[in-house]
Amino acid sequence: NKVYHFHPNMFVRQMKRITAPSMLPWMEMAIKEYNEYQSKGEKESPLKERIFDYFDISSFTAGNNRTHWCGAFVNWCLKKSNFKTPAANAAARSWSPKGAYEYYWEGGEKSNIPFVGAITLINWKGGGQHVAFVIGETKQGRIVILGGNQGGHEGGGITLSSALKSEIQFYMSPKGYRIPSSAYDLPVRDIADKLTYSNTH
Repeated sequence: NKVYHFHPNMFVRQMKRITAPSMLPWMEMAIKEYNEYQSKGEKESPLKERIFDYFDISSFTAGNNRTHWCGAFVNWCLKKSNFKTPAANAAARSWSPKGAYEYYWEGGEKSNIPFVGAITLINWKGGGQHVAFVIGETKQGRIVILGGNQGGHEGGGITLSSALKSEIQFYMSPKGYRIPSSAYDLPVRDIADKLTYSNTH
């Protein structure tokens, strides 16, 4: 694996260079949203208004920028790419395979290993879940995550962060979608931020 160093504003260009031509369609949407809103917090315009858009096509249309919105963000990226999403798609734990929780992703399937674009359910031992996308790994072996509602209660946004492999419960993708082999070669990224329950809730 290669190590890539880049300024956040160069993220889209770098991701397209690293993963092209195998960029997964929902990741194109996620990266576009990151590039547009990564400098804003959920209480700031235009991101706070954009979060309403995420909820508008989710299972919880009453959601807003003061509601946990990681699931609504993931759902928006998948739906805008014309993929079937869970019935309770605004809930992080619904992005799981059958049998894990009461609600699950009927149109999804799990992978035993991470890949760029994997829909990733994080489950902390003390309780609480978070859903986001895999975009790489750190030199220390943490999984690098792109997701919404990251960075702190009422101050979170669409950010890059990282999680321990032991914190990740599932790697998921749309059922039957062929993941290109190149997506399993995770680029190594310098990401200092670490996801926790407190900075995602």
